[in-house]
Amino acid sequence: MKMKNLKKLLLVISIFVGLTGCYNREETIMIVNMGDSYTSGDGTKLYNETWETVAIGEVESSLQCHRTKYNRTALAVTRLQQKNSNIKYVDVSCSGATIFNGILGPFVGHPVNGKSQLPLDSQLDQIKEQIDKINPDKIILVLSVGGNDIGFSAIVAACSFQFLEGINPWGNCQESQNIKNNLNNGVRSNTAFIGLDLLPAAYDKLAQKINKEIKPDQVLITEYPDPTKDSNNNFCGGCQSDLMKNLNKVNPFKKDQEMQKECIKDDDFEPKQIQLGGLELIKAGGDFVFSWGTIPKLELIKFSLQNISTKEMEFAYNEVLTPLNNTIKEAAKKNNWILIGGLEKLSLNHGICSDQSWFNTFDQSWQNQENITGVLHPNQQGHQAFSEILEIEIEKIL
Repeated sequence: MKMKNLKKLLLVISIFVGLTGCYNREETIMIVNMGDSYTSGDGTKLYNETWETVAIGEVESSLQCHRTKYNRTALAVTRLQQKNSNIKYVDVSCSGATIFNGILGPFVGHPVNGKSQLPLDSQLDQIKEQIDKINPDKIILVLSVGGNDIGFSAIVAACSFQFLEGINPWGNCQESQNIKNNLNNGVRSNTAFIGLDLLPAAYDKLAQKINKEIKPDQVLITEYPDPTKDSNNNFCGGCQSDLMKNLNKVNPFKKDQEMQKECIKDDDFEPKQIQLGGLELIKAGGDFVFSWGTIPKLELIKFSLQNISTKEMEFAYNEVLTPLNNTIKEAAKKNNWILIGGLEKLSLNHGICSDQSWFNTFDQSWQNQENITGVLHPNQQGHQAFSEILEIEIEKIL
């Protein structure tokens, strides 16, 4: 009898261990969202809503960072918290952040009510402060960074910009050697804008700092989604721009339907209406480039995604998005991060010119947020879709 009772006791213990050992609901798990605008939720705020999130301890900085409760990580973690109440969510992501200006170093962020703010502490320092308060048993970092480091906003602005008389000083963006040089080599006068060539070393530096100062159990890094294609997998483009930039190879009065592709629909945005928060035109070698500062003579220029041609969008995919995502994959492999892929593939058929677009135009960003920082960023539908991938991947490592 004693042997039988012992066997029963061991069986009960083994069942209990099997049920609880793989998913310890008693341990405190801290999930941190960090990085740039693609993970902060810039582009998801609706008109008359406030910038706010469901995270711990960062309400004030949400205003500077364009951080929302609709960002993909917040949505994923909210659902996970319904399964495990011991998950604590911290969000330090900030629109405009780069590896060196924002994550590893202080960052000003965006103006609040038209006024510039004091610099925020580095995202790493903010995370360390929350670790001291929460004292978690496990730390999981969800990271998105790299787009601003290679000048994403500058390229969008350059290709969508024109003087009011209809002239884009770059001509065709994909033919501008200056834009290509800045994309690959960065801008020496701007420490945040390092370019594709230096991005791998910057990721390595970031990994070293994270491991030394945060010591997370896992780092998940996301690739960037693809806003460049329509619902038929053709490259988007403003049809009028395609007509005008083809140097009269086609009839400029040809109907959009005859182009056999979906067109980008975006009202002209004249920046004299608001403060642009830091874009500056600089003439260099016959081309203009953008950096942070103030645009002179605002009354002379306008922005619209309709100014971007199909060729320019193809350039953005082949020479900006694809190299960036490849660099992220290599960084994940080298630094033992978990790559959250699938975002580019999932966004197929939902590009900026699709009838079911997951991305914002200038007009949509302005109407919803009263700024243009959400242009070509995912909208709420996009973040909801991407959050489902994140939820699955995070749950695997809880």
